[in-house]
Amino acid sequence: MDLIVLNERRVRSLAEAAAWVEAGGTVDLTAPSPTLTWDLVRAIERLSRADPSWERFTMSSDGGGSMPRFDEHGRLVDYAAGEVKALWESARRLIQEGFPLENVLKLVTVNPARILGIAESKGRIMVGNDGDFVILNDDLNIAATISNGNVIYIVESLNKSL
Repeated sequence: MDLIVLNERRVRSLAEAAAWVEAGGTVDLTAPSPTLTWDLVRAIERLSRADPSWERFTMSSDGGGSMPRFDEHGRLVDYAAGEVKALWESARRLIQEGFPLENVLKLVTVNPARILGIAESKGRIMVGNDGDFVILNDDLNIAATISNGNVIYIVESLNKSL
């Protein structure tokens, strides 16, 4: 897999990442969070110019993972856990910044599934797929989560209306 990861520690390589996408490579953007801060909007603006179809880049998170912090000399100074909510919060922010919903969704659905070779069962809502998806409300908050066709999370207001 020809993939490079772009995050806070590699933000200076945005031009390199865009060139990689233009050459046919794939870039994964690590969703920012309080433990990992960088300018995702600027990265998306640049990568979407390099790939107007939004097919060559994805977004993932370090949710639950170890998030070391280093000083300017590369020495470990602290660490924390990545926030699970960072991925959807980043996607929602991109939509609120004016990026098209259908393009932003590609970053966290069909693109990663295709790149990982699991597009036959993941990444799209269709007959035969695993049935993993979220339902959003008008404010782009997660109202329900479906996994393997089963409701595993639902906000109380939606539950009452069913």
